[in-house]
Amino acid sequence: MYLIRRSRVGAWAVLLAIGCLVALLALPMSAFAQEEVLYGCNGGGGDDVPNPSNLYLINPATGAATLVGPMGIASCSGLAFDGSGVLYAVGRDPANPNDRFSLFTVNPNTGAATLIGESHHSFGGEGVSRISDLSFRSDNRLFAYLEWEDGLGRLNKATGAVNELGFTNTPSCCGNGIAFDAADTLFHANEEQLNTLHQTTGQFTLVGLHTWPNVYCPVDEEGDPRINALDFNSGGTLFGSLNCGRGGSGPNYLVRVNTTTGKVRNIGVSVDGLDGIAFGEAEAEFVPEWGSIALLGSGLAGLAGYASLRWRKS
Repeated sequence: MYLIRRSRVGAWAVLLAIGCLVALLALPMSAFAQEEVLYGCNGGGGDDVPNPSNLYLINPATGAATLVGPMGIASCSGLAFDGSGVLYAVGRDPANPNDRFSLFTVNPNTGAATLIGESHHSFGGEGVSRISDLSFRSDNRLFAYLEWEDGLGRLNKATGAVNELGFTNTPSCCGNGIAFDAADTLFHANEEQLNTLHQTTGQFTLVGLHTWPNVYCPVDEEGDPRINALDFNSGGTLFGSLNCGRGGSGPNYLVRVNTTTGKVRNIGVSVDGLDGIAFGEAEAEFVPEWGSIALLGSGLAGLAGYASLRWRKS
């Protein structure tokens, strides 16, 4: 009789364990949240004053910035995550005597940048061969907007070298943010209009002229306000960094851009000199959903009660 009772208890213990596992697997995947976060870097200073750059976390709902850390580079003007979650940046290497723009990887936890290589190109004219923004296509090819003479290029992720594709021929000059959407359409925005860019030739196609219904720029200069960075979130909304004032003097705003009309909607003031934005994913963590936990608890309580009843009857 003792052996029979022990065997029954063992069987119900196994059944209870299986029930626990099934109940746990029944939790919705949303309970294991992988939070989407928005990173930003500040450049500013124009080409004559290459300001030191920092990495920030940007609140997508308000534009407020929280410092992550110094990047160790100057004039950061573009951020982009590749398909494996590596964060890339473009800016000036303080150790480069030619004062040219280079490609870097960035530690998203500390902000520290690691040099890959120089990204010199011929679209700089008589000035610095600048890169105003970066964006990855779904095939992990890295595209860049080339200034000052408005061109499109691709960057070699391993070396930073630029493959020049062609002039965009946009009628306006300034800002020049780019971003791929989920369908691999490449969008471009500046101080006047929202465009799409041909990914082989660089040629622009007009989507719509910008309107700025709730953006206030205290400086009345050519090229202000202007959008200097773009990125899509996972829901397909196009966000932008908008700058007022030459040399990144600000104020700077986080904005949303309507991909059908070009209309710009202000979210809020952000860090001065904001000049690169990129959505990425934070580390996955378990986020309890109280309804799911209650369901799991009631299931476990029921299994335990049933096992206890069976124990008494045995």
